[in-house]
Amino acid sequence: MRKIITILIVFGTLVPFRLMANSRIVGENIRTLRSRYMSNVSKDHTAQVLSRPYLVLRDGVADNTDEENMIEFSFDELSHELHLYSYTIHQLNADGSRSDMLSSEYLRGFSRCDITDYTYSTNTQQDYTHYSFHIPNEDMTITASGRYEVVVYEDGDENNIVLVTEFYVVSPEVQVRAKVSPNTSIELSGRYQQLDISVTDVQGQSRNMSDEYFIVVTQNGREDNQVYRPQPSIVSSNKLSWQNNKALIFEGGNEYRHFDTYSTYIAGYNVNRITYSEGEYHAILEPDGLRKGNYMHEYDNDGQFVVNAERVLYDSDTEGEYMWVHWVLNVDKPFLNPVYIVGDLFGNNLDAGTRMLYNADEKCYYFSAFLKQGGYNYIYALPTSGRRISLEETEGSYWQTQNEYRIYVYRRPFGSRSDELVGLYVII
Repeated sequence: MRKIITILIVFGTLVPFRLMANSRIVGENIRTLRSRYMSNVSKDHTAQVLSRPYLVLRDGVADNTDEENMIEFSFDELSHELHLYSYTIHQLNADGSRSDMLSSEYLRGFSRCDITDYTYSTNTQQDYTHYSFHIPNEDMTITASGRYEVVVYEDGDENNIVLVTEFYVVSPEVQVRAKVSPNTSIELSGRYQQLDISVTDVQGQSRNMSDEYFIVVTQNGREDNQVYRPQPSIVSSNKLSWQNNKALIFEGGNEYRHFDTYSTYIAGYNVNRITYSEGEYHAILEPDGLRKGNYMHEYDNDGQFVVNAERVLYDSDTEGEYMWVHWVLNVDKPFLNPVYIVGDLFGNNLDAGTRMLYNADEKCYYFSAFLKQGGYNYIYALPTSGRRISLEETEGSYWQTQNEYRIYVYRRPFGSRSDELVGLYVII
């Protein structure tokens, strides 16, 4: 049964759930960019909890007094050479553009900080240094809701960027309701899923909701198929509704594939074998095939991953090995469009770093990536038009698929210089 979670409504309990942050790694030696609630950061590698954190404004502020309302960002640099990394954050509008707000209007304290928490890897074939920092902290407190960008740069030069990621800060002010239906105007109980949504201004913040409020909807943390500002079908003084809205029809897709490289000795789930050559570990995955016409009813994590390694003394973050992971997708003939591997492990990006190559002799696509030990979700995708991708040819598309949908509710009052995030509803 589909589970529905209301995260931000005026009444009720806040449920911890992270909004997927778009990530972009620029530095050549940077790997394993993650974000977690500080309360989930555990030295016991068996106690890691998959989560997608966000911050909540409480009495107009998000500070460092509650680990359940703090996000740790971490990444690895593949050497034992110490680097001077710093970070800054920028407030964004709902479309990802920078807002017109000054940093002093959404931050209290410093707008830039150095990363001083780092640990060298121990007993690993690949040397790396694990860096981490958390937001908010004693030097940086957030005072405005919205979408935020974290920029990490090196040697005090803000143009020398090594990575960019995002997070969200929510000020709960509206009531949101939503459901997913397999019945659409395209077809009934077929390849698609329809979202019906309503947003109610229970606090009377606006006289005309249609002028100030709008929504953004995403599926499984992806931005390629996000729906930005769909027009409501029903408008009243304090409620907006989107019913049978064609803009809110999504490809159902299929459940994520996954593999587990927790061990350097034993082949984990979907791993054919582990090898060791010239000082490096290799995980050769079981060959995959196309799943069009074959819905796979499996439990997945909607594209997320977790770092996990066996036989560690203290912490998988600093004792986990890096391994070359090798994918094979058997296809008799290549597609006209390229095939990409999509998931949080690559920030849901489609670029040269996630594009598979085709071997005509072996009749397969292949791909390799240098990943830390752990459990990973992934899917194969083809680009369609613009930034959109489709799973229908590689994974199939089915109304039964358990996807994660997020409805962001923004408000832009007249004269405001930023989009305020005032509500969120999550369906998983």
